[in-house]
Amino acid sequence: MPKTRIPNTVIADDATIARACERYLNMRECLPQNAVVEIDDILARLPIDPRSATAAQAWRAMWDKPLYANTKVATGRRWVAELEPFMDSAWETWGADPEQFVITRIGRGRDAGSFQVEGAQAKEVRAATGTSVHRLYAIQNAAGLLRGLAAQSDTPVMKFWTEPLDTLVPDLRRKLGWGWGPITALHMLTDFGVACKPDIWVTRSLRQFGIWSSPSDQPSDDEALAINHAIRQMVLKTGELTPARLRRIDIELMALSRYGVIAP
Repeated sequence: MPKTRIPNTVIADDATIARACERYLNMRECLPQNAVVEIDDILARLPIDPRSATAAQAWRAMWDKPLYANTKVATGRRWVAELEPFMDSAWETWGADPEQFVITRIGRGRDAGSFQVEGAQAKEVRAATGTSVHRLYAIQNAAGLLRGLAAQSDTPVMKFWTEPLDTLVPDLRRKLGWGWGPITALHMLTDFGVACKPDIWVTRSLRQFGIWSSPSDQPSDDEALAINHAIRQMVLKTGELTPARLRRIDIELMALSRYGVIAP
């Protein structure tokens, strides 16, 4: 089984993790009330526990992630709102039924001309939303992955919890295919309480805690996995490793920077 290569930009020795945990536990008490309300609202809905999730429940944590890749959060949320009416059972048909919804990549780019769109619902979605076809294609890939997993088990994403991230993330990227980079895959796993998305806010908090030493806010693939290992150590240092606790530390690390408790 491959092991994560620990880059020198991620410092995760026991003493550093212990100091980071102490600062985290102290600083989370300084979050403003509006941040606490937002965090509690999110944690009332997430994570979707992969150990017990049905396919329909798992789909809620999967389908929207390509809409947030390389764009502003507000834009991604607008696309999510536009697509939501079409998504309830999309995992069962997208990519499987050409009369309903099939997108085929026929070119090398991400422009509309690089894709062939077939099916009544695909055309309805294209007419009703402003979502780029390459993002719809990535969502279709997620539907195909979930169908395959659901055919094998009533708890299709159980392995998201049991398989190490070192092997899980590369495997998911291969199976999800084009449109799913490492950060998008980790974003999905974040809503299952399996990983943390090392975005600009999380990396800034970890820099202040002494774990992330790079001046960059954009970790490489190896760095993203190493950051996740460090955050898991923080969770274990402060209690039991569960999906709920991992999701909480991710969102609180993000909030500490986003709400200015930690200076940029």
